[in-house]
Amino acid sequence: MRIIAGKNKSTKLFGFDIGDDGKRPTLDRVKESIFNTLQFQISGAHVLDLFAGTGNMGLEANSRGAKVTMVDNDKNSIKIIKKNIEKCHAQNEVTLINDDYKNAIEQFKKGSLFDIIFIDPPYMQNMGEDAILRSLEILADDGVIVYEHSVNVGFNLQGINYKSKKIGTVMLEYIKKC
Repeated sequence: MRIIAGKNKSTKLFGFDIGDDGKRPTLDRVKESIFNTLQFQISGAHVLDLFAGTGNMGLEANSRGAKVTMVDNDKNSIKIIKKNIEKCHAQNEVTLINDDYKNAIEQFKKGSLFDIIFIDPPYMQNMGEDAILRSLEILADDGVIVYEHSVNVGFNLQGINYKSKKIGTVMLEYIKKC
């Protein structure tokens, strides 16, 4: 797992041990596809990496010029994210919040809007659709939510504007406000 482009290009990031609670970072080819799609929206954007895991997505966005906030509630994830932030020399550029996604979103409602929100919850915990609905309230009018999930996990939110892209066993949903 590495930073693909920007000021920290080729920096290798710390990850989880294999089999560590079913956690899995976004694959480089999936991340590359996401950032190719968003390439003209990243620089200067306010980005939220919900369920940050290792910080992979947020640090990629930061490397490309985004202001980044990362949220995760897992102690091991927070330790790894801190190590990765330090490795990328981004301590003064990235905000890390150790909290549940619901609590964090409630706090953001008090004044933070995000241009891009990455949502990549643990695949089998069925939090994705709830996180999307809550995140729509803190998404800028011209912003986008990128929801990553397994092809084995259904996606069925009525009344939202989205486009899907399949990459191997991963589905990406690009969601905009209606």
